[in-house]
Amino acid sequence: MDEHLPFLRAVAANPADDLPRLVFADFLEESGEPDSIARAHFIRAQIALTQLVPRSAEYRETEALQDRLLNLYLGSWIWDLPDHLHTDGRPVWQRGFIESVRLSWRDLLTSSALFETVPITRVQIAFVLVNYYNRVAHLEACHHVSRLTHLRFGPGINPAAMNGHSIPEDTWLLLFSRSRHFAGLQHLDIGGNAVASEVLTEFLLRFEEASFAESLRELDLSDIPGLPGLGDAVGSTLATARGLESLDRLILKRTELSEPVRAMLRRRFGERVVF
Repeated sequence: MDEHLPFLRAVAANPADDLPRLVFADFLEESGEPDSIARAHFIRAQIALTQLVPRSAEYRETEALQDRLLNLYLGSWIWDLPDHLHTDGRPVWQRGFIESVRLSWRDLLTSSALFETVPITRVQIAFVLVNYYNRVAHLEACHHVSRLTHLRFGPGINPAAMNGHSIPEDTWLLLFSRSRHFAGLQHLDIGGNAVASEVLTEFLLRFEEASFAESLRELDLSDIPGLPGLGDAVGSTLATARGLESLDRLILKRTELSEPVRAMLRRRFGERVVF
């Protein structure tokens, strides 16, 4: 695998660029090994899918090739991930490499080596460890998270129920929002998690100070337990907080907002708010 490292690092350092991926595919094909040749075809097929017309005959044929190769060789290619993520990581492949993975909060903060060789841009946080709440300095050292464009917490994160610990005021949501390393984040989903009304309100009031305030295009606050309708205070904050103007979509599904608050949100966001 050592001979692959320079290629993998080039791909991981430039996740939006297809050229390092295609160079790696050429290298793999030249090796003459069946697994490597198949991986080269897989990389090219997945890149081609991003350029073909969906549902066209050529697209369906290329998609079928992609599926066959992944089914046959996944066990040989999964070395892109650490062993403990082979089953729990739920990897999703795009353009020939793993783009999306499921991690714990601790994994995210301690996975710089993973990000050096895998072009991950989308992460789902499976759970948050209590003893990582207040490690602001630790998070600030995690430069690898600056690559993320999509981040989903949970669903189902309820720190108050974990291990019998009391929850500090600086919760996982506020800790995350204060980091300076998420300036490329475009999609943030915190729906389905137990977030206290006052915490969510503070998060929104400080939104314009977050590193992702200008880059974020979609914010999902759907189905937050313990906040029937989010509460008028949170809804009103959404309608007035600074920094939310750049959102293309504000998702509030399965929430019972009062009609006056809905009207306020429609006036501000128009069709960009989804109830």
